[in-house]
Amino acid sequence: MAEVARRWKGQFNENAKTASYWEIIPELNHNSLAGLEYPKNLREKIFVIILESKFDHSRNRLRANLTAQILEKKRLDYDFVLLEPAPSPLSAIIETILLGDYVSYYLAILNNVEPNPIPVIKFLKDKLAEKPFETK
Repeated sequence: MAEVARRWKGQFNENAKTASYWEIIPELNHNSLAGLEYPKNLREKIFVIILESKFDHSRNRLRANLTAQILEKKRLDYDFVLLEPAPSPLSAIIETILLGDYVSYYLAILNNVEPNPIPVIKFLKDKLAEKPFETK
């Protein structure tokens, strides 16, 4: 689900204009969990989504459950997303990507923003176009 999580992050950023970040298990279980101490008001502003598949390695399922326990102790909101039944790993990926696309669209509605235009990217591209590539 790592690349699916990357897709969710991008869709949340672009469609819903919402700050979003992703980590893969097991890396999440190292530095990222340690970084949840500050700022102190973080727990009011963060929601962790743990994407799962029935095809996940059993060790990563254990890590996901332990991560949930840590998030509970830190009083951080989270939820698991597991779509069933997926007959194959590819179908699990496609189904979860589709769900993330819809979630990002509805989050845009909740944020009262238009999903399509991305003014900050247009600005960046326009400014870059003013300075052509230098070849050396």
